[in-house]
Amino acid sequence: MSDNCKHKQENRRRSATRPSKLLFRESRSRVTQRTIRTFPIHNQSGSRVPIFNTGGETSMIQFKQHMYGPSLNSSLKALFLIYLISFPYIFYYPFVQDASDTVRGYSDKRFQKVVEVFSSNFASGYEREGAALTIYHRGKQVVNIWGGYADRSAGRKWTANTITPVFSATKAIASLVIAVLVDRGVLKYEDRVVKYWPEYGANGKENTTIEDVLTHKAGIPYLKEQILIEDIQSGQILNKVASATPLWEPGTASGYHPVTFGLILDGILMNVDPKGRNVAQFFKEEIAEVHGIDAHIGFAGDHKRVAKVTTPMFWEFVRDMIKDPRIILMLGIIHGRPDDMVRKLTWSTPWFQADWVVLSQLPKIQVHIL
Repeated sequence: MSDNCKHKQENRRRSATRPSKLLFRESRSRVTQRTIRTFPIHNQSGSRVPIFNTGGETSMIQFKQHMYGPSLNSSLKALFLIYLISFPYIFYYPFVQDASDTVRGYSDKRFQKVVEVFSSNFASGYEREGAALTIYHRGKQVVNIWGGYADRSAGRKWTANTITPVFSATKAIASLVIAVLVDRGVLKYEDRVVKYWPEYGANGKENTTIEDVLTHKAGIPYLKEQILIEDIQSGQILNKVASATPLWEPGTASGYHPVTFGLILDGILMNVDPKGRNVAQFFKEEIAEVHGIDAHIGFAGDHKRVAKVTTPMFWEFVRDMIKDPRIILMLGIIHGRPDDMVRKLTWSTPWFQADWVVLSQLPKIQVHIL
């Protein structure tokens, strides 16, 4: 074989095995990548022929990565991290829906600053729906203002006639009921619960006093068995409370009783009151109606008067945590407890949520729980 033939065969072998060539053609905003590959295949005569394959397009970033190497990857990661950190700040202001122009009511001129701060909460987005504020100074009403929406989704504004769920602030009303009974000499704070409700003394609760219950020292912040809606509506829940085992010796420590507070007071009152009324009924007949107070434990009236309860969006939580990092600490303390109390509380009342259905359409539940 001649040297010329050997040279041609060597060139063919090299062309069949060498790496692909990358040809770049730069345009205004893109770079087109064409990949030329030579495949060692044979034609009908048995000789090897080159076949060219044209690839697709690639972006400018891919081109720069090819040109500049891994340093660009590090830069992109850094930019992404900066974007991730700044993301909540970027989306802070779109949540602000200014409703400060809806503020109405009366204010003594000495308290004008209060009205300005109240209005600014709507302008800044801290009041996401609606609110009302009343202040009495030395027995005289000096501020009575409201603003925003009772139901933003329906366009229903907050008015002087709007009422709102107050959740655990109802515990103060329930305590007022007990205070009335103490004032009338019906019972005493130092009395043991079993004096009026003997069944409550089961499983180590016999020394629990009424004061222990009011100061959250009863030792049963939640029940170890689930509280069912049927139990509440039928009254069977009081049997579960009476038979509960305390988590600590009553009177020796304090721990917030979010759900059982009202249940225990109901059990006491229904055994003390000659009419067998619970806290809600006693408050309505002996306090609210007598003094013309527009407050209710379990509302059965016109639900259009009631402000709709809504849940903040995720980024609103993020916004508030950015504005006040103490919220993160608070959440850590609540959810990081070694005894996992929050999870147990949630488990014991799986049906209870701060939503429109529970608060407005099941008034019997409110009577006992809130």
